[in-house]
Amino acid sequence: MIYSKVRDYVNSIIGTYNLKKWDDAFNIDNIPTTLIDNGYHLSYSVPTITKQQRTIEAGFSVTLNFFFKGYKTPSQKLDDAMDLVASISRDLASQDNVASFRVTDDYPIQDCNPISQVPTFIESNDNIIIITLELEMTVISTIC
Repeated sequence: MIYSKVRDYVNSIIGTYNLKKWDDAFNIDNIPTTLIDNGYHLSYSVPTITKQQRTIEAGFSVTLNFFFKGYKTPSQKLDDAMDLVASISRDLASQDNVASFRVTDDYPIQDCNPISQVPTFIESNDNIIIITLELEMTVISTIC
């Protein structure tokens, strides 16, 4: 339940940017060519669980890999892609967005904090750019 809430939240924000998601649970090595330009992949770590008297807090890292083709202008595409991912990062971290997504159910998302945004490249004729965005998220569940 915790993971599905996080996935739903992330996908709802990224969905406004018209990017294509790659649903493979772990592997980004076999992403299809149809998703290499303007595609993304989401994965997360095993949560750290902290139990309080009436709540359980789950904190974990979320990794988003964004894929773009640089074609003939890789420097410009890198700048555009970094700006796009920075906008997504701001939207994911927005307390207004977190609060509007939070519902009165068992696993509300409490916060989303960007940690890093790192570009890398894949050697190819298309100048493929991968930007990895790391987030820390917290979900709190009431147990009483």
